[in-house]
Amino acid sequence: MFVRMLTTALVGLGSVAYAADSIVIDNSTVPAMGKVAAGSATSTFTVDGSTGAVVRASGDAVRVNSPGTVSTPTISVTCAPCNGNAASRLMTVTVTSTGSGRATLSSFTRTNMSGGVTFGGATTGSPLIFTIQFPSGSGTSTASFKLGMTVQVANSGATGVRSLPYQISTSRP
Repeated sequence: MFVRMLTTALVGLGSVAYAADSIVIDNSTVPAMGKVAAGSATSTFTVDGSTGAVVRASGDAVRVNSPGTVSTPTISVTCAPCNGNAASRLMTVTVTSTGSGRATLSSFTRTNMSGGVTFGGATTGSPLIFTIQFPSGSGTSTASFKLGMTVQVANSGATGVRSLPYQISTSRP
């Protein structure tokens, strides 16, 4: 029996709306899915953003010699300056898969939101688009969240180490 091996890694990139705004991605090269033996059909693995638990959601691919959990990225978004009316303190965040090939990110989930801000909009999507309402009079304010994702692995194609790139961007009115 021929087993194809696929090793995955994740790469995150960020772009911001205002020069002083920032996006920091902690653990941007994770989750490292490890070796994956391709199945007879396309398979999907879900990575829980809160716990890092990896579960095969569909298909018959198998993670070989890989731990049951992985490290997930923590995303911190800073609004600066963050003064003025409510509209000027509302930031839209977009998380998009930028990869193609045998292994891709098919959706994203935000979890563990923190920072004294109000999160609105979708918690899961592809792309994942949501808003953060920063508090008034804060000057500079930071919101954080963990990023979970769904990894889709095709049953055919090139084998070897794969990147699973994604991009996070922000915009303000």
